[in-house]
Amino acid sequence: MALRATEDFDSFLRAVREGMREAAVAAVAECVERFDREVAAQIPRSWELKDRPSRTVVTMFGKVTYARSRYRDEHGRSRYPADEILGIPKRKRLTTDVFLWLVARAARVSFRRTARGFSEVSGCRVSAMCAWRAVQQEGPLIAADLESAPSRGISQADVFAECDGIFIALQAPERRKEAIDRFLADQAREKSSVELKAGCVYAGKKKEGKRGVRGNVALFATVGTAEEMREGMRATIAAEYDVADIERIHYASDGGGWCVNSGLDDVGGAIEQGLDLYHVMKRVHKAFPEGAGREHLVSLALRCRPEAFVKAIDRMTPQVKDARRREKMRECRDYVANHADLLRGGGSLGTMEATNAYVWAKRMKSFGCSWSRRGAANMALVLCRVCANRPLVAPPKGVLFTAAEKAKEAASVAERGAEAAAQLTVGKGWEPPQLPKLLTKNVAIPLSYRC
Repeated sequence: MALRATEDFDSFLRAVREGMREAAVAAVAECVERFDREVAAQIPRSWELKDRPSRTVVTMFGKVTYARSRYRDEHGRSRYPADEILGIPKRKRLTTDVFLWLVARAARVSFRRTARGFSEVSGCRVSAMCAWRAVQQEGPLIAADLESAPSRGISQADVFAECDGIFIALQAPERRKEAIDRFLADQAREKSSVELKAGCVYAGKKKEGKRGVRGNVALFATVGTAEEMREGMRATIAAEYDVADIERIHYASDGGGWCVNSGLDDVGGAIEQGLDLYHVMKRVHKAFPEGAGREHLVSLALRCRPEAFVKAIDRMTPQVKDARRREKMRECRDYVANHADLLRGGGSLGTMEATNAYVWAKRMKSFGCSWSRRGAANMALVLCRVCANRPLVAPPKGVLFTAAEKAKEAASVAERGAEAAAQLTVGKGWEPPQLPKLLTKNVAIPLSYRC
């Protein structure tokens, strides 16, 4: 009948989609409320039923509003048994799948487009700030997971690492204070930037057709200090590989500042440092737009012969009359001379510039966006996970009682005495409500929590 009424297949599909969303929302709300009524019979006798307030959570198929019982326990705390048993965090509006969807989507497009895309998928409107807050919460979770997660323990004799930096625009405080047009804000904004320190670790390359493909790529980036970058790279290697099996770490950089000191000496194996030839080639092409001289210098750089490279430029420089071109030639010569040991020490790995462009610059330097330091740090870590095909970190369920609630409990114990505030249940300590047998057969719900 619906198809006959619409007389259009696309309209019919939209109607079906809306109907399925409404049915799913109603079914979830009914199941949670029924679960709340079933556990009510097992609530400790010392708890007082206060009311049944409603709560709304955002899911991938829309907003679900349900009512659940609120109790006041013997310490004066408000308790929601259904939420606690089901692991629904306090004061959180987004379910875990929505949170992870917003974070993964925000790594590809702007926060505004992320919010619009979620509305199209779920039929539920969220703001761009909702997506922004999800990324700000995910960044610290990734950083903590990198430090605490067990290593994957991959056995690898040779590990490859590269580091480089890209500059991203920083937001100026004046831009937030002045309520003026966007164009005027862009004109009046103080220009400032920060270097995003980025690195990648991989197991090596293999040929797939005409291209070389890296294996087991892991990424790390920070806007912090050089030492924070080194700590992050060490943690990234330790999280992926069995450090005891590493014999050599092939490390490449542009040889400047924080990059030249990798800080990987204590990870394991010998460090073989090399110079990223991209920077050499860039200077060669600027100084020698065309001709046999450029081809000769490119050949010397590829064969890792810095002394011959410097002598060749010394011979060519007096023959050039243009002062600006001679200056570029001297810059190219000095760069190779200053990093001769790196150029001679090992071949270029040659993947970091493309990684910078694809992973971080594509999202963080596009459409004129600017960042706060915290926002840039969190987005950089999210991009590391998404672009390296690593799973994002789900937010924890959270503690059952906040610091304020624990302080209230301590005050209650001190006022009435430990014996008066003891939990009035049979057995040793309060046990969580047990699910009915019918539910325990079909539904796996965690019950392992205590006061």
